[in-house]
Amino acid sequence: MSDGLRRAAYLHLGAWGEQHESEEPQAGLCPAVRVFDWLFYIGTIPSYQAPRLDAELSWKLLDLYKERPGDLPSVTAGPADLRAFIERHQGKYLLMEEQPPQVGKPCN
Repeated sequence: MSDGLRRAAYLHLGAWGEQHESEEPQAGLCPAVRVFDWLFYIGTIPSYQAPRLDAELSWKLLDLYKERPGDLPSVTAGPADLRAFIERHQGKYLLMEEQPPQVGKPCN
C-alpha cells in the first residue's frame, strides 16, 4: 500500500489546528477539516473502504469546501484546485492523509 500511496495523485487541501475541529459532523471551522472529516466518516462507516469519487461525492466535497461564516483563518488550497483535481480523478478512490506525502513531486 505504501508504494501505491507514493505513486498516487494527491492534493494538499490545507492545514488546521485543534481550534478548527468540531464535535459535530461537517461543522469544522475551515474547509479542509470539513472535507477530511467527511471522507473519514464515509470511509470508515460501517466498515473501512476508500470512497469512490463520483458525481454525488464530488458535489458534496465542493459544497463542504465552500467558506462559511465563522470559519477561522487557515492555510487552504484554492477551490479551483479542488475542482480541477475532482474533474481529473472521477471514478478513482480517495484516501486521506493528515500530512502531505514527502515524495518530492507536485500535487496532481
